[in-house]
Amino acid sequence: MKSRETPTSKTSIAGHPILWGFLLFAILICVMGSANAVTPEISNETPTNETTEVAFSPWCHVYVNDTTGHTFNVTWYEKTTGSWVLQQTNSTCSNGTYWWRFTNATTRETTYYWRVNVTDGENATSTIYNFETKWVYIPMVTEETKTDIIDIVVWGFVLAIIVAVLSFVTTSLRRS
Repeated sequence: MKSRETPTSKTSIAGHPILWGFLLFAILICVMGSANAVTPEISNETPTNETTEVAFSPWCHVYVNDTTGHTFNVTWYEKTTGSWVLQQTNSTCSNGTYWWRFTNATTRETTYYWRVNVTDGENATSTIYNFETKWVYIPMVTEETKTDIIDIVVWGFVLAIIVAVLSFVTTSLRRS
């Protein structure tokens, strides 16, 4: 009498080389996929890493390229207090240049550190840069100073008209 095969013997992977092949192929795909992960690229930083003679409160910018076409987030950190402090986040970005102003860089001849993190939800990269400041006067134009500048220009124009009229009058009086 023939013995009956149990259902587990037909579904067992042990006796099926094709199933082993599929399993190994799936494992290989998973391993290769994680080994070949493409992280977003950060380049063209300004100020350039280790630059000296940088003005106070510089604009920091980087070009970010994600070759997978994913959108990504760019986060900016500075380290003036000894710890990394989040300063700005640009969300749902696509390939391009992104900016942040390092407003805490206000002491001359001081080295400042800034970091950019880029993550696309699957992969991430982070780069640290530094620069040294120099003394440079950069006037800050605000609404208040803009009004002052307009007032100075208007009064300068009025004064120029008064001088021209007085000059004309004195010249006319001399001729008479």
